[in-house]
Amino acid sequence: MKNWVINQLEISHGSHASLKAMEGLRGVAVFLVFLVHYSTLIQPWLAGSAISLTHFIHGFGHLGVDLFFILSGYLIYGTIINKKTFDVAQYAQRRIIRIYPTFIVVFIIYLFLSLFFPSESKLPDETSSLILYLLQNVLLLPGLFDINPIITVAWSLSYEVFYYVIIPIVIFLFSLKKWPSNYRVWLWVMLSVVGFILAYLFGGPVRLLMFIAGFLLFDVQKVQNIVL
Repeated sequence: MKNWVINQLEISHGSHASLKAMEGLRGVAVFLVFLVHYSTLIQPWLAGSAISLTHFIHGFGHLGVDLFFILSGYLIYGTIINKKTFDVAQYAQRRIIRIYPTFIVVFIIYLFLSLFFPSESKLPDETSSLILYLLQNVLLLPGLFDINPIITVAWSLSYEVFYYVIIPIVIFLFSLKKWPSNYRVWLWVMLSVVGFILAYLFGGPVRLLMFIAGFLLFDVQKVQNIVL
Protein backbone atom coordinates (compact mmCIF):
# COMPACT_ATOMS: atom_id res chain seq x y z
CA MET A 1 0.00 0.00 0.00
CA LYS A 2 2.79 2.41 0.91
CA ASN A 3 4.62 1.80 -2.38
CA TRP A 4 1.37 2.28 -4.34
CA VAL A 5 0.75 5.66 -2.69
CA ILE A 6 4.36 6.74 -3.30
CA ASN A 7 4.16 5.82 -6.99
CA GLN A 8 0.72 7.32 -7.58
CA LEU A 9 1.53 10.65 -5.91
CA GLU A 10 5.00 10.79 -7.49
CA ILE A 11 6.63 11.12 -4.08
CA SER A 12 9.14 8.80 -5.69
CA HIS A 13 10.73 10.08 -8.89
CA GLY A 14 11.66 6.63 -10.10
CA SER A 15 15.13 6.64 -11.59
CA HIS A 16 15.29 10.44 -11.40
CA ALA A 17 16.89 12.12 -8.42
CA SER A 18 14.59 14.63 -6.77
CA LEU A 19 15.78 18.25 -6.93
CA LYS A 20 14.82 19.53 -3.49
CA ALA A 21 15.27 23.18 -4.46
CA MET A 22 12.86 22.65 -7.36
CA GLU A 23 10.34 20.91 -5.10
CA GLY A 24 10.51 23.93 -2.79
CA LEU A 25 9.92 26.32 -5.69
CA ARG A 26 6.93 24.24 -6.76
CA GLY A 27 5.55 24.73 -3.26
CA VAL A 28 6.00 28.50 -3.63
CA ALA A 29 4.25 28.40 -7.02
CA VAL A 30 1.34 26.41 -5.56
CA PHE A 31 0.96 28.94 -2.74
CA LEU A 32 0.96 31.86 -5.19
CA VAL A 33 -1.74 30.19 -7.32
CA PHE A 34 -3.73 29.54 -4.13
CA LEU A 35 -3.56 33.28 -3.34
CA VAL A 36 -5.06 34.11 -6.76
CA HIS A 37 -8.13 31.96 -6.16
CA TYR A 38 -8.45 32.86 -2.48
CA SER A 39 -8.35 36.59 -3.20
CA THR A 40 -11.03 36.14 -5.88
CA LEU A 41 -13.37 34.15 -3.62
CA ILE A 42 -13.00 36.40 -0.56
CA GLN A 43 -13.49 39.71 -2.40
CA PRO A 44 -17.33 39.90 -2.06
CA TRP A 45 -16.94 40.05 1.72
CA LEU A 46 -14.35 42.83 1.72
CA ALA A 47 -14.56 46.61 1.57
CA GLY A 48 -12.30 49.67 1.37
CA SER A 49 -8.54 49.20 1.39
CA ALA A 50 -8.90 45.44 1.80
CA ILE A 51 -10.19 45.24 -1.79
CA SER A 52 -7.10 47.06 -3.07
CA LEU A 53 -4.94 44.59 -1.13
CA THR A 54 -6.72 41.60 -2.69
CA HIS A 55 -6.21 43.14 -6.15
CA PHE A 56 -2.48 43.33 -5.46
CA ILE A 57 -2.39 39.77 -4.10
CA HIS A 58 -4.38 38.55 -7.10
CA GLY A 59 -1.96 40.17 -9.57
CA PHE A 60 1.13 39.04 -7.66
CA GLY A 61 -0.21 35.49 -7.33
CA HIS A 62 -0.31 35.08 -11.12
CA LEU A 63 3.48 34.84 -10.97
CA GLY A 64 2.90 31.34 -9.59
CA VAL A 65 1.74 30.11 -13.02
CA ASP A 66 4.78 31.71 -14.68
CA LEU A 67 7.03 30.02 -12.11
CA PHE A 68 5.37 26.66 -12.83
CA PHE A 69 6.03 27.09 -16.55
CA ILE A 70 9.69 28.01 -15.97
CA LEU A 71 10.16 24.96 -13.73
CA SER A 72 8.47 22.69 -16.28
CA GLY A 73 10.70 24.00 -19.05
CA TYR A 74 13.81 23.56 -16.92
CA LEU A 75 12.98 20.04 -15.73
CA ILE A 76 11.60 18.49 -18.94
CA TYR A 77 14.18 20.07 -21.23
CA GLY A 78 17.04 19.34 -18.81
CA THR A 79 16.00 15.73 -18.37
CA ILE A 80 15.95 15.07 -22.12
CA ILE A 81 19.24 16.91 -22.74
CA ASN A 82 21.03 14.97 -19.99
CA LYS A 83 19.71 11.53 -20.92
CA LYS A 84 21.90 9.37 -23.14
CA THR A 85 18.85 7.56 -24.52
CA PHE A 86 15.28 8.73 -24.92
CA ASP A 87 12.34 6.32 -24.68
CA VAL A 88 9.41 7.99 -26.46
CA ALA A 89 6.80 5.55 -25.08
CA GLN A 90 8.01 5.91 -21.49
CA TYR A 91 8.16 9.70 -21.83
CA ALA A 92 4.61 9.88 -23.23
CA GLN A 93 3.30 7.52 -20.55
CA ARG A 94 4.78 9.60 -17.72
CA ARG A 95 3.36 12.83 -19.14
CA ILE A 96 -0.12 11.31 -19.64
CA ILE A 97 -0.16 9.82 -16.13
CA ARG A 98 0.93 13.16 -14.72
CA ILE A 99 -1.97 15.09 -16.26
CA TYR A 100 -4.92 12.98 -17.31
CA PRO A 101 -6.09 10.92 -14.27
CA THR A 102 -6.82 14.01 -12.17
CA PHE A 103 -8.13 15.98 -15.14
CA ILE A 104 -10.56 13.24 -16.22
CA VAL A 105 -11.98 12.86 -12.69
CA VAL A 106 -12.63 16.60 -12.40
CA PHE A 107 -13.90 16.70 -16.01
CA ILE A 108 -16.52 14.01 -15.25
CA ILE A 109 -17.58 15.87 -12.10
CA TYR A 110 -18.07 19.03 -14.18
CA LEU A 111 -20.22 17.13 -16.69
CA PHE A 112 -22.46 15.79 -13.91
CA LEU A 113 -22.74 19.25 -12.37
CA SER A 114 -23.68 20.64 -15.80
CA LEU A 115 -26.64 18.23 -15.86
CA PHE A 116 -27.82 19.16 -12.36
CA PHE A 117 -27.24 22.92 -12.81
CA PRO A 118 -28.12 23.63 -16.47
CA SER A 119 -28.11 27.39 -15.91
CA GLU A 120 -24.38 27.18 -15.12
CA SER A 121 -23.57 24.73 -17.91
CA LYS A 122 -21.13 25.65 -20.67
CA LEU A 123 -22.19 22.70 -22.84
CA PRO A 124 -23.71 23.51 -26.26
CA ASP A 125 -27.24 22.23 -26.92
CA GLU A 126 -26.61 21.06 -30.49
CA THR A 127 -25.22 17.50 -30.62
CA SER A 128 -22.37 18.00 -33.11
CA SER A 129 -21.25 21.18 -31.31
CA LEU A 130 -21.40 19.33 -27.98
CA ILE A 131 -19.22 16.46 -29.26
CA LEU A 132 -16.71 18.89 -30.75
CA TYR A 133 -16.62 20.96 -27.54
CA LEU A 134 -16.08 17.90 -25.34
CA LEU A 135 -13.32 16.65 -27.66
CA GLN A 136 -11.59 20.04 -27.59
CA ASN A 137 -11.57 20.00 -23.81
CA VAL A 138 -10.40 16.38 -23.53
CA LEU A 139 -7.52 17.25 -25.88
CA LEU A 140 -6.71 20.23 -23.61
CA LEU A 141 -6.99 22.80 -26.39
CA PRO A 142 -8.62 25.63 -24.37
CA GLY A 143 -5.94 28.05 -23.27
CA LEU A 144 -3.67 28.17 -26.28
CA PHE A 145 -6.76 28.43 -28.47
CA ASP A 146 -9.74 30.72 -28.04
CA ILE A 147 -12.02 28.02 -26.62
CA ASN A 148 -14.03 28.41 -23.42
CA PRO A 149 -12.76 25.65 -21.07
CA ILE A 150 -15.21 23.50 -19.13
CA ILE A 151 -12.74 23.57 -16.24
CA THR A 152 -11.71 27.22 -16.06
CA VAL A 153 -8.40 26.62 -14.28
CA ALA A 154 -7.34 23.88 -16.75
CA TRP A 155 -6.24 26.46 -19.35
CA SER A 156 -2.60 26.13 -18.25
CA LEU A 157 -2.59 22.42 -19.14
CA SER A 158 -2.75 23.31 -22.84
CA TYR A 159 0.57 25.17 -22.45
CA GLU A 160 2.11 22.23 -20.60
CA VAL A 161 0.97 19.67 -23.19
CA PHE A 162 2.20 21.87 -26.05
CA TYR A 163 5.72 21.86 -24.64
CA TYR A 164 5.59 18.21 -23.63
CA VAL A 165 5.13 17.48 -27.34
CA ILE A 166 7.34 20.17 -28.85
CA ILE A 167 10.43 19.94 -26.58
CA PRO A 168 11.64 16.46 -27.67
CA ILE A 169 10.79 17.22 -31.32
CA VAL A 170 12.90 20.40 -31.32
CA ILE A 171 15.77 18.79 -29.39
CA PHE A 172 16.11 15.84 -31.77
CA LEU A 173 15.18 17.68 -34.97
CA PHE A 174 18.04 20.15 -34.49
CA SER A 175 20.36 17.72 -32.62
CA LEU A 176 20.53 20.15 -29.69
CA LYS A 177 22.10 17.51 -27.44
CA LYS A 178 25.25 17.83 -29.58
CA TRP A 179 25.37 21.63 -29.34
CA PRO A 180 27.72 23.24 -26.81
CA SER A 181 25.72 24.71 -23.92
CA ASN A 182 26.77 28.28 -24.74
CA TYR A 183 25.41 27.91 -28.30
CA ARG A 184 22.07 26.76 -26.90
CA VAL A 185 22.07 29.77 -24.53
CA TRP A 186 22.33 32.12 -27.52
CA LEU A 187 19.58 30.20 -29.33
CA TRP A 188 17.13 30.61 -26.43
CA VAL A 189 18.09 34.26 -25.92
CA MET A 190 17.39 35.04 -29.58
CA LEU A 191 14.11 33.11 -29.56
CA SER A 192 13.04 34.94 -26.40
CA VAL A 193 13.77 38.33 -27.92
CA VAL A 194 11.92 37.45 -31.13
CA GLY A 195 9.05 36.00 -29.11
CA PHE A 196 8.64 39.12 -26.95
CA ILE A 197 8.74 41.37 -30.04
CA LEU A 198 6.06 39.29 -31.80
CA ALA A 199 3.92 39.20 -28.65
CA TYR A 200 4.24 42.98 -28.28
CA LEU A 201 3.31 43.63 -31.91
CA PHE A 202 0.65 40.99 -32.47
CA GLY A 203 -0.31 39.64 -29.04
CA GLY A 204 -0.74 35.92 -28.45
CA PRO A 205 0.14 33.42 -25.72
CA VAL A 206 3.20 35.24 -24.37
CA ARG A 207 3.41 32.87 -21.42
CA LEU A 208 4.86 30.23 -23.76
CA LEU A 209 8.10 32.16 -23.38
CA MET A 210 8.23 31.17 -19.70
CA PHE A 211 9.12 27.63 -20.77
CA ILE A 212 11.97 29.00 -22.90
CA ALA A 213 13.16 30.86 -19.81
CA GLY A 214 13.40 27.42 -18.16
CA PHE A 215 15.49 26.09 -21.08
CA LEU A 216 17.74 29.13 -20.83
CA LEU A 217 18.14 28.73 -17.09
CA PHE A 218 19.21 25.10 -17.51
CA ASP A 219 21.82 25.87 -20.19
CA VAL A 220 23.18 28.90 -18.31
CA GLN A 221 23.71 26.60 -15.35
CA LYS A 222 25.49 24.10 -17.60
CA VAL A 223 27.82 26.83 -18.91
CA GLN A 224 28.60 27.94 -15.37
CA ASN A 225 29.39 24.38 -14.32
CA ILE A 226 31.77 23.98 -17.30
CA VAL A 227 33.53 27.26 -16.45
CA LEU A 228 33.85 26.32 -12.79
